[in-house]
Amino acid sequence: MTFVYDAGVLIAADRHDRAVWADHRARLELGTVPVTTAPIVAQVSRSGRQAQLRRLLRGCDIVAFTPAQAHAVGALLGAAGSADVVDLTSSWSPVPPAQAC
Repeated sequence: MTFVYDAGVLIAADRHDRAVWADHRARLELGTVPVTTAPIVAQVSRSGRQAQLRRLLRGCDIVAFTPAQAHAVGALLGAAGSADVVDLTSSWSPVPPAQAC
């Protein structure tokens, strides 16, 4: 099973949320590496002083969009009448559908 972290999880980890850290630790111990997208990291990252955020991200795969995925996201944004890429990417999994949770 694949877990996709949205901005809320990253922010909670940065704020020392014990439940988020316990879940993250359990996933890693089970051999499951969570994923997030580069736009979500960009939305949350503000400085090099966010040690907890950077610590969490060391245990994650950060996925960039391929050109085809970027165009697909753009088409979805157009169909939805939205311009917020980060909101869409937190609900759109970068993982193939067979692996998404």
